[in-house]
This record gives sequence, structure tokens and C-alpha cells, in this order.
Amino acid sequence: MIISSDKFSALLKRAHVGAFSGVTGVPIAKRFLFADQKVFGSSGSVCVTAPFPEWDLPEASVDGALLEKAVKGFSGDLEITVGDTLKIVCGRASVELPLQEANREFYPNVDGEWVPVTREFPAMVAACSFSNKTDYAGVALRHVTGSSLLVGTDQSKIYYGYLCEVVPEFWLNVDASSALGQVGGDGEAVAVDDVWFHCKFVDGTIFSALAMEVEKYPIEDLFNYVQVFDSEAGGKVCGDFTDEMRQAVKQASIFAGGATGRKQVSFAYHEKKLRISSVGAGGSFKTVIDWDGGDTDFAVTVDAGFILTAKPQQLKLLTAGDLTVLKVPGDVSALLALDVEDV
Repeated sequence: MIISSDKFSALLKRAHVGAFSGVTGVPIAKRFLFADQKVFGSSGSVCVTAPFPEWDLPEASVDGALLEKAVKGFSGDLEITVGDTLKIVCGRASVELPLQEANREFYPNVDGEWVPVTREFPAMVAACSFSNKTDYAGVALRHVTGSSLLVGTDQSKIYYGYLCEVVPEFWLNVDASSALGQVGGDGEAVAVDDVWFHCKFVDGTIFSALAMEVEKYPIEDLFNYVQVFDSEAGGKVCGDFTDEMRQAVKQASIFAGGATGRKQVSFAYHEKKLRISSVGAGGSFKTVIDWDGGDTDFAVTVDAGFILTAKPQQLKLLTAGDLTVLKVPGDVSALLALDVEDV
């Protein structure tokens, strides 16, 4: 089989997230499997399957790290053959990788029915994901009052978003929810079965992850907070994010730290002045920006990554009483300045 090194590298990049995310120590972790005109990357708990229609060779499972390093040094057309080894020839250079056993148990089939989702779905899941040690780390989707509510919490803040589509309920752990955002690309559909959650991308790539028991997620308690804000806010925008604010957050993130692993940046608004600050083990940062956010003072702590991954024109701050919300792409919101420790 002949394929360009650029195209082959791009395929490995798609499957990389599956092979190297959430590694549980299973034998197939950090390997690539080539079979059925696809390339698979699986860690046991996360699997990414990318279409590879050019693959017309026997099944081959090889060390993923070695394969990536080998291909990185090649430029031009690759000739790939499979015998006792997987052999790649590029010009006068060649590499051979020993074949390893492929346990197909960790490369799931999609048994559930595909349900279409918005293209922003993978980014929404990643935005709502909390990396922390609480009982409710990760992201869940539950059906509430006729809507699909996507939600994540560290038991002091809630990140949430609504989906117009009625998507099957699920709960993903931190590794899985973060990995979904790392695959990159637009989402197309979701399927959930008894064991696995699956997300299909528009290019045919399928992300799969072991699902948790969604029935144990405290969606009703969290939804009570969301309802309070949604009913009281009335879409009151206190101000758009500016490039100056975004740059300040970027600088603050350098020093930011937090017990949950996120880069926490603090906002304090008073008399049309917005103070942005952060404190971490390596030092601290603060600046004051002239900004017209209305007459209501507020003070909130925000995840810097939540802001920096969004386009500036899509960021808005809204207020409702003591609650503050940060709006970001895909209709995801961060419900901030909350005390939800009883959840």
C-alpha cells in the first residue's frame, strides 16, 4: 500500500487521543490497530476509530509511540506492507515494527442508535468538564423538563448547556470528557449503549468511552440552581468581553492555580472598573481595566481555559441577583459564584 507521509501522520493524529488518553494499564494501551479499513487507538476506557479506506492489508497492531516517532522522520510517499512485521519504506529508509496481539474487546462496536447533535457538541462537553476529585467530576447529560441538560460541577461552580436535540443520557469521567474535546472537529451524532458512549464526527471518526452510571448523577439538585438563574436573569447582559480583558486573562493564567487543577482567575467589578487577578505557587498577577458592566458589583472566579478557548465576540457576562454567568460558544454557560457543596 502506498500513502503519503502527511496523510498517514494525520490518521495517526486522529487515533492518538484514544490510544494515549485515560490509560488504565490494559495491554492494548498506547497501540494502534489497523483493520477493517480503519485505524483504532484504544486505552481500554477510551477508543478513537478513524476511517482508513486505503488500508487493504491484513490486520496489524503495533506500538503507537514507536510508530509515531518513525513516521515523523519520513517525508514523501510511504510503502507499507504487513507480514511478520509492519514494514514502512520511504525512499532508502525503512522501519519494521513487531506485530502485537489485538484484543478486540477494547475496540467497541456501536450498538446504540445514532442521534444527530449540534456540531459544537464535542466542544460543549469539553467546556463543561471539571478535572477534580469530587464525586461528580466529568460531564453528564440528563433529560429535564423536556430538554437535554449538559452539566459539569466541582461542587462550587456549575458549567452547563442545553441541547435542542433529545440526546441519550450519559455520564463521562474526566479523562473521557476531556479527550472528546481533544479529538478536534465537528460533531455529527451520539449513540449510547449499556457500556459505551459514542460520538461520531462529520469526517467519520468515532470517539468511544466507557460510560458511568448516569442515574447516580445529582442532576435534579444541579438543575435547581440552573433554573433559578434562567428564571431570574432574563438575558441581562452586563457586558461583552473585550480583547483587553482576554489578554489580561491570558497573562493571569500564567500564574493561576487551583485545587481542582484548573487555572482559576478572579474578577472583581466595582464602579466601572474590572480587576482581573490570579495567585499561584509561582507568583501572582493583577490588573485593573476600565469596563462598563452596569451598576451591579460582582466578584467571581473563572476557569481561564473556559475563556481562552472561546472566540472573544462570543463571550458575555450576565447577572441575576447574586449569580453571575459567563456565556461561551455552543450555548454553554458557566454558572459562577455558587455554593453547591450540599450536592
